[in-house]
Amino acid sequence: MVIMVGKQWYYIDSFQTVGPVDRHELKELFQNGSLNSNTYVWYESLTEWRKAGTLLQLSEYIPKTETISESADFELPPLPHNPIRLEEPEVRPWPRYFARLIDIYFISLFVGLGAGLLSAAFEWEFVDKIHDAAYTIVSAAVWVPIEAIFIAAFGKTPGKWILNMEIVSSTGVLMDYQKAIRRSLLVWVRGYGLGIGIVAFITMIVAYNHLTRYGVTTWDRDEECIVKHGAIGLWRILAVISLIATYIALNFLIK
Repeated sequence: MVIMVGKQWYYIDSFQTVGPVDRHELKELFQNGSLNSNTYVWYESLTEWRKAGTLLQLSEYIPKTETISESADFELPPLPHNPIRLEEPEVRPWPRYFARLIDIYFISLFVGLGAGLLSAAFEWEFVDKIHDAAYTIVSAAVWVPIEAIFIAAFGKTPGKWILNMEIVSSTGVLMDYQKAIRRSLLVWVRGYGLGIGIVAFITMIVAYNHLTRYGVTTWDRDEECIVKHGAIGLWRILAVISLIATYIALNFLIK
């Protein structure tokens, strides 16, 4: 499935080509009734005009009750420019999950170590009584801005580096910090339910279903970024296993 972000969509209105428009503008046009399932649209991965209702990428904007007519009753205008076949992005939810798991595990470990050192140094007994859920929230507060710095500066976090992933903007360059931190916040809320037990479980299922169905997460869609995947060799798999095992062992020792 090809996911289009940025100003790359065109459509036909009153026999004229209109565009380019971005995904947000396109969504608003469908919502206010300016476009429908029979509107002809085009983006750079298509070799011809297509009716919006035939594209899976737009299915979430179009009511299922709308019908699609068989053919155009007018001559379609030429394509905006010569179509270029874009590389189809991979949809790989599990590497994404484990990359984030590594990041979360180790920021949680550092927060726990920091809390333990403070407790020992200042004899703050209340620190030892703090519930694990509180550590999760504190870890998120610490990690979100740090993750944004990594993504804005390098396009990857330690976990994503280990699993050979990169996050870039729709234009192929590194994201700016504002977009990166908004994305990190959206991930924590929509993808991990703020780390709150059953809420996190539900949001992860919803996010997984959206990614596998539409080829993009809602946070990547909203911030118009792309996740690139490289090859994952044996050493990367072993590194993930070793890091997770180390985290579990250290966490056990600390407790």
